[in-house]
Amino acid sequence: GMDGWEALQRLRTHPDTAHTPVVICSAVGEAELAQSLGATTFLQKPVRREDFLLALRQASTSSGM
Repeated sequence: GMDGWEALQRLRTHPDTAHTPVVICSAVGEAELAQSLGATTFLQKPVRREDFLLALRQASTSSGM
């Protein structure tokens, strides 16, 4: 019963996951909402494989993973 926005909020408020990179892929063009909730990156569906892989690389680099 939890949507992705609530999951993102919970990740950001829990100390163990607050700094975990999160890439949001959504059919709904809510990039500003994703950013305000702490998403690392937002991609609007349909997502190309190359764009997703780039977003993952950037997220892992920015988080020091």
